[in-house]
Amino acid sequence: MQIPEKLKDINRDAAEQASLALSKLTGTAVQVQIERAEIERQETVCPPALSEELVVGVCLPVTGDAKGTALLAIAQETAFQLCDVMMRRPPHTTRLLTPLDESALKEAGNILVGNYLSVMADRLEMKTVEGLPYLATGMLGSLLSQIVAKTVITASETLLVNVEFLVASAHFKGVMILVFMAEQMEAIFRALENV
Repeated sequence: MQIPEKLKDINRDAAEQASLALSKLTGTAVQVQIERAEIERQETVCPPALSEELVVGVCLPVTGDAKGTALLAIAQETAFQLCDVMMRRPPHTTRLLTPLDESALKEAGNILVGNYLSVMADRLEMKTVEGLPYLATGMLGSLLSQIVAKTVITASETLLVNVEFLVASAHFKGVMILVFMAEQMEAIFRALENV
């Protein structure tokens, strides 16, 4: 399904807000870039770059006008490197996530996903409420299956957003996946076309 042109404005504004918030969190300049946003059928949603890797996922339940789950997934090695940056450790120090590391990753995911949902809700005049973030580890396809089963969602399509965040000379890439019920996804598309 073709993405409305207006979605680019949401991507830009969400990236700017997330950049400011992550810069405050880490105490260093962070630039968030949203490379692209596209609609994928649920059965083909796994990006090739992450489909065969162990990933760390930050999951946020979403309620309000759009009920579902948002997932920010990054490769496990990327999660380790990101923890090194956020906890101000030398590179390649983190090899196992401590409770403090997990808390930092949940906060970073909450910022990225929360800002995206907030901007989207404002632009589309919707109300969304994000629940408390939680971490999950596994293959991306398996995580998505668990999310769909846990939230009792029947969705044929999802919104897939490729995210890149730059901290100093380090580039971290991840994917944000928004899973809503099919009828709510259709309502989102209609709202995007009428923005």
